[in-house]
Amino acid sequence: SGGKAVFQWGPTGRDWDYFEVRYSFNNEGIKTYKVKRRDPWNGGFSRPISGPGPEPLGSTGQLHYFSVRGCDNSGAFQLGSECSGWSLPGRL
Repeated sequence: SGGKAVFQWGPTGRDWDYFEVRYSFNNEGIKTYKVKRRDPWNGGFSRPISGPGPEPLGSTGQLHYFSVRGCDNSGAFQLGSECSGWSLPGRL
C-alpha cells in the first residue's frame, strides 16, 4: 500500500497498552519495534517495500517476516511491562 508492506492485526480479544513487533526482511537480523495501538484491540505496522512488491509463495523474491504481541505497562511507576506470547509469524 503506497509503496509499503503493511501488516494489520486484531481483534486481539484484550485491551493492550501497546504492541511489540519483531520484523525481519530477507532473513536479515530481527529488529523489535514498539508500536502504538490503533485502538485497544487492533494494531498495524508498515515498512518500505524494497522491490516490485509481494512475491508469490515459493518465490525467491524479497520477503518480509513479522510477529506481534500485546503489552501492558505495569508497576507502580510504569517502569516495566507485561507482554503476551508472540503470535505465529507472518510472511509477505
